Parts: sequence; C-alpha cells; structure tokens
Amino acid sequence: MKNILSLIFICSVTFVSFSQTTIYDPYVGIITVSPSSPYSNANPPFIPVSGTATFTIGAKTGTDFENISWGSDEGCTDQACKLVVVISTTVNKTNITGLPVGGTWVSKFTWGLSGSNILTGTQKSDVNGGDIAPGTSGTIIIPIQHIASSSEFDPIGVTHPCDQPGNNCTLGFTQGFNGVVVNIQPPSQPSNNYPASLQADDNNGAYVFARTKLPLQYADLTLVNKQESGIQLLWKTINESNNKEFEIERKYDNSDNWLVIGKSMASGNTTGETIYKFFDNTYAYRPRIYYRVKAVDNDGKFVYTNTKSINLSNVLDLKISGFPNPVQHIYHLSFNAPSDAPLQIEIIDLSGKVFFKQKALAVKGYNQYDLEMKGIAAGTYFVKVSGKEIHQVLTVVKTE
Repeated sequence: MKNILSLIFICSVTFVSFSQTTIYDPYVGIITVSPSSPYSNANPPFIPVSGTATFTIGAKTGTDFENISWGSDEGCTDQACKLVVVISTTVNKTNITGLPVGGTWVSKFTWGLSGSNILTGTQKSDVNGGDIAPGTSGTIIIPIQHIASSSEFDPIGVTHPCDQPGNNCTLGFTQGFNGVVVNIQPPSQPSNNYPASLQADDNNGAYVFARTKLPLQYADLTLVNKQESGIQLLWKTINESNNKEFEIERKYDNSDNWLVIGKSMASGNTTGETIYKFFDNTYAYRPRIYYRVKAVDNDGKFVYTNTKSINLSNVLDLKISGFPNPVQHIYHLSFNAPSDAPLQIEIIDLSGKVFFKQKALAVKGYNQYDLEMKGIAAGTYFVKVSGKEIHQVLTVVKTE
C-alpha cells in the first residue's frame, strides 16, 4: 500500500479592482522527514517509528502580485476566500499524532485534527496574522508515526526527497514507500475570475523506507552441548547496533511453549563478530530439548537466532522425589538408583545463583538425602541432582 501525506491548499483571491487583476502564486518548497533513517534492508517485526514531517510553503512575487489575504478590510469574509491546508495520511500506514509542533507559519492557521489521518489548517484573517505577502515563505512541522513497514527494499536507509517540485515524486509512493507529499490546489473559480492553473511547483514530496532497524546484522546459535555444569550454549553476532540484551529461550520436545530461562547483557554496538556463552543448569530431563536466543535492542525491537536442540535420550531418568513442598527446614530427596554412581546436588535460585552444592555417591537401590534449608531466604528455588547418568531438577518453595 502506498503511504502518502497530501496537503491541499484551497485558496481564493482577495480583492478585485477594475483597473488591476489580483495575482497570487503559492508554492511548495523543501519537504523533509525525520528521523531520516530508522530503517534497514531486513524485514524484522515492525516497531512504530515516531518523527516529524517539515514542509515549506510560500508565495511568489512579481508585477501586480498581491497578498493572499481575507477579512473585512479585504471585502471578503466567505470561506471561499480563505486558504485552507489539508494534510492527510494513508490509513493503516502512517498516522498524524497531533497538531503541528512547530514552524514559522503555524500561527497563520487555525488547526484541527480529525482522527489520526486528517489535519486541517484554516488561514486566519489579516488582522489575526494570517496575511501571506508575495515573496515570503514559512515552515510547518507536524508529528507523524509510521505504523507499518514499507513494502519495498531500501539499500540505503535515508530520506529520499524529490529532485524538484512536481509530479515526478509520485512514482516512489506507488511502489510502496512511506512518505510525504504536499499539494497546492488553486480553486477552479476564484472570486476575481483569475484563471487557475496547476504549476510544477504546486506539489513536492519526500519518502522513506519504513523498515525498523534490527539490533544486529547477524546472529547464529552455533553450539548446544551438555557439560557437567549444565547445557552450554554458544552464539555469535555480527555488527550489533543499539543492542541491549539477549533472552535465552527453551522448550521441550512435547511442548510448543518457549520459556525465557535467562538473560545475558549485550555489547551494545560492535563491529565484526562477537561470541556469547550461557549455561542452562535448570533444565529438566527430556529426550530432546530445544534452544534459541532473542536479541533485543533499547527500543524493544528484536530478532531471533536459529533453533538448535540436544538429545538427552542416553541420560537416565531416575524419577527423583522431594518433600515437603513448601519447606521450612529439611527437604528430603529420595530415589532408586540402578547402580553405584557419583552425583552432585545443588540449590539454585531463579537468577541462577547457587546457594548450596554437595557431591555425593548414590548406591544401587534406595537413596535418601536431607537438605538443610533453614538458612536460605524465602522464595522459589531449583533443587538439581546431576551426574554422569542422572539429571533432574525439582522446584521447591522455601517459607519462613
């Protein structure tokens, strides 16, 4: 869908003299959009981009050129004598988020916003400062927000103004770009019967490719490997930009739900390749576990790495049980082991901090271990039992 802001000037003449024809020639000058490049050549989940559109309008000068003006002194107070500015945006593409926020000619008009796509400015009378003299120009700044990405590829990510005023700007918008077009439309029958005609400088525009910039150019989850301290994840990035953090996500083979299991701070802005590492020591035994990493920038935009999995089908599930839960003092662990085997018992909080660690030797048959938790603060903890052929994590609530 093309994204066009159009500005229509409906204007008429001021005063008719039998000895002289009143001439006026308003025009559209430079138009800019800011920020000029919150965009990239990728197609991420789009985050709305707020900014402004600034345009210049003016009146040409020459022999017999008169002010664009109305009022009792001009002999005309009808609506047809007033210069009206209409700014509109394409629905579901770009919104006007408020009344004009600046510009040297804002005070020449009375403004009204209808919904989020039509902004109207009616020229004030000559006694209220609405007079527009030949040879003068001014600016108007409006707040806008791109709410959807453009449908075209942008290799540069900058504002693209038209080379010169005229309809040559229209092509960019028909190709799916986001942008601003300003048009002046003289009335077809001005009150002084001066012939109205469109000129090349009655319209102008500027467009941008609204694709939100990604927090990084490339991210790859390269390794998922089981080690004694947990499952190790390694991933690499290339050229980070405004990158805030990484969220590590996990899901099991019998579930469609991804769970955030930890976070890792990002480097912010980097050039070239950067390597990151994370250990998952809270996983529960499943034959296959899946992982992915989400890069999030300071503006909330994000991108995912690829997904990798690890096969734990060769790890023995001993069905460890624990009680009581909630617990105040002593937490009892019990299980039946098929053989003698060394193991490690840990108590870990939700942030990954280890409060207790002890090595033990499981014997063939029934085993029970009593964990003293009296000195641990109230909260939710993981009790992890791991070894060469055993891995299980229980969740326990500690009370005062």
